[in-house]
Amino acid sequence: MRYRGNWLCVVHLRKDWDHVSSFEHRLVELRDNFTLRRMSRAFTFEGDDIEFCAGLSVTQTHAILSYGVQDREARLMRLELSAIEAMLRPLYIPPSLSVFFLNARRIARPWIRQPRKKLMALVRRVAAK
Repeated sequence: MRYRGNWLCVVHLRKDWDHVSSFEHRLVELRDNFTLRRMSRAFTFEGDDIEFCAGLSVTQTHAILSYGVQDREARLMRLELSAIEAMLRPLYIPPSLSVFFLNARRIARPWIRQPRKKLMALVRRVAAK
């Protein structure tokens, strides 16, 4: 969403605990060229229950976030823009370094999530040559 001349969005990180998933969320402010400007600390809406932010709307005075709880209920949260401003913090990581870490994570993610499957595919490719 447009927010004070920039873009505001909500991102999430999934955490798996013994066959149960939960999500931590962050508010992220991006410049017009979509580089990171500010970011909030990780937060949850109601605790460690399964909850997932599904929408964001910004009015003149409030931000409205929609989210689901336990994959059964839909809820809304309204925050004053002053609360959003208090949550957003400037980034202290140089952009080039953050891009490096994002690219490294993107490349490593399939190996981290399914190492055996990726390793077996590599072994089959080598054996076929």
